[in-house]
Amino acid sequence: MTSSQHRLSVEKRVLLGKKVKQLRSKGLIPANIYGEKGTTAIQVDTKLASKTYAEVGDSGVLYLSVESLKEKPVMFKEVAYDSVTGDLLHISFQEVNLLEEITAQIEIEIVGESPAVKEGAVLLTLRDEVEAKALPTDLPEKFVLSIDTLSEVGQEITVADLPYDRTKVEVLLPETEVLVRIANAEEEVVEEVVPTLEDIEIAAKGKQDEELDADGVKKEEEKAK
Repeated sequence: MTSSQHRLSVEKRVLLGKKVKQLRSKGLIPANIYGEKGTTAIQVDTKLASKTYAEVGDSGVLYLSVESLKEKPVMFKEVAYDSVTGDLLHISFQEVNLLEEITAQIEIEIVGESPAVKEGAVLLTLRDEVEAKALPTDLPEKFVLSIDTLSEVGQEITVADLPYDRTKVEVLLPETEVLVRIANAEEEVVEEVVPTLEDIEIAAKGKQDEELDADGVKKEEEKAK
């Protein structure tokens, strides 16, 4: 849950399509607000948008003011960056109802230092985020997980160990789900290879061909007799 309210003033956007390049040259980026009444095209100051996203993250609530109209509570739905330069290109906001629960992926931040890792063991991170359900303003920005108590190989931390207000937030995973585990340095995580439908079909066809060949040989042998 955010400790303070974040606000951002934006303007309605008239430039659409390829014309949005003109916005970026002025230090603005195109954005959209998605809500029950449709989509609103807006433009946002690039630096302010980047700063706000860094503070709010994917699970925080932001109050948008569109040209001094009534503020809208929103969340960051999608943030697009240039794959080469890393520049911020576009933002999608999702309008939310503060009285209705929503689900979101919440980051797990690992803090501290494991005594077992100091002695040469390895920390296996099995999940770096979990899905949670709560009112928008009750969703945590992240789950902070301390590994200071992990002193032996085989010790693990599960969902049951996550620190959060269980009267307001529901984590949509079993309490026994393992998040991190201490393992020997030489231990390897073996991934189970699940055959695809194509693999199964090829294997079945190969078996049929073998049976046909065998029948053919058998028939030739019978003729020879």
